[in-house]
This record gives sequence, C-alpha cells and structure tokens, in this order.
Amino acid sequence: MTTSTMLASLNRHHGGGATTLLLSVTLLVLTGHAQQKPGVSRTTVAARPIPLNAKGCRPATLEQKNWADYQWAPFESHEIACPLRTGGRIVLVVLSVDAYEIEKTLPAQAPAPKYPRALIVTPGGRAVGNLPFAFPFDPPVSLDVAFADWKDGLPRTVELYLEDPAVGGNRKLPSLKWDEKLARYIQTEVSYGR
Repeated sequence: MTTSTMLASLNRHHGGGATTLLLSVTLLVLTGHAQQKPGVSRTTVAARPIPLNAKGCRPATLEQKNWADYQWAPFESHEIACPLRTGGRIVLVVLSVDAYEIEKTLPAQAPAPKYPRALIVTPGGRAVGNLPFAFPFDPPVSLDVAFADWKDGLPRTVELYLEDPAVGGNRKLPSLKWDEKLARYIQTEVSYGR
C-alpha cells in the first residue's frame, strides 16, 4: 500500500479530524515522505553525536594489526579494534591498545608503559586521524569519544571527554575536525599536553 493510499484510507475512515492529521504526519515521517526544505538532503542533516562504545571493542584481526606502525609492536597481542557503526554498517574503526588487560599483567607498583595513541581508520585500513590517548583507557585516564556533525555518511567532528583522577579533573578536550584537503581528522585547538 502506498503512502497516498494509506492517507486516503485514514481520511475516509476517520473523517479528517485532528487525529487523522496527527496520524498522517506520523505516517509521512515514518515512511520518509515528509517534505524537506529545498536544498537540504538527508545526508547533510547533522545527526546527534554517536558515542564510541568500548563494549564493542574486539581483539584486532591480523589485517587490522597491519594498519598500525612499528610503535605498536610491543602491544601487538593486546591490540583492539573498536568499530563505529551507523545504520548497521561500519563507518570507522578506532584501533587501540587494551590497557586494562596489560595492566593486569604488570607487577605491583610498576609504571604503566607509554601506549600509542589510538588510530582512527577507515574500514579499508586507511588511517584518517589519531586520538590523543589510547581508547578507552590510558592509565591513569579514560577517554570517551563521540562522533558528531555527520555529513554524507561521515562524522565531521570527533568529540573527546577525558576522565582524569589528577588535579585537572574530568574535562572536555578540544575536538578533532575533518579537514577536506588532508582527508584527515586534525586538532584545530590547543595541544592536549601529551
């Protein structure tokens, strides 16, 4: 049944009152037939930020491990891949180190190693940016990441929130922005102090 057939049926059976109007608008929105402003496509409308879910991280595959450079060699057995999914497809992958697991293997009072910064990678393996820390944990801090300002199926902003037990405390870090010329996420504000 087409949308116009359903709307005609609603008018016939419900007499066209406020209920019919509400049902009609709901139907138009749900079926995707609502009128948009001229010049605005669905792919350019900004969606709300999508957080990167640390629970979705899995051990990196051999192929994903090959995306990283030599700095990652000491952590190869603890590399994780954290996919950013939208609409059922993987848009980006954050490649990082599972510092939680590494911390369990360290002797008491041993200092944490310096972990490589997490990589933002396309599903095909092209690096398009770095996070300022490992994700989600880079002792003693934890990093929350959200992808925002979506356009043409790609987030244009990476929002960063640091949970820090030190004097600086929890805080929002400068965002990473998509640079069209470089085809990368870059830091556009002050350094993270790392």
